[in-house]
Amino acid sequence: MNEMDNRMKILLSFAAAVCTSAVVAKSADGKTGRLLVADYCGKESEIVVDVKNAGALVSAEIFDHERDFVPACVQMKDGRLMLKKEIDGSAAFLVKFDLSKGLNNL
Repeated sequence: MNEMDNRMKILLSFAAAVCTSAVVAKSADGKTGRLLVADYCGKESEIVVDVKNAGALVSAEIFDHERDFVPACVQMKDGRLMLKKEIDGSAAFLVKFDLSKGLNNL
């Protein structure tokens, strides 16, 4: 397993509600990674994802029953990504990472 594959595997390790799932992908050139996080139950107001060594956060978007791919309220601290829903109910986040940069380059 190479370093980029290992980074994407780390993205799958996260502490969130049981009703939360994640899908990860990386670009063909290995420079960009995407993380799709979905909360199907809608009980939590914040989803926390462990993204240590995943690369630098580039952007995050949310879509739910009122919004369709608009910029999301997110925070990154100590290798953990906090995704705030702001509206009760189910939601999904699409997060983009620059895999060529470490978390210290945010």
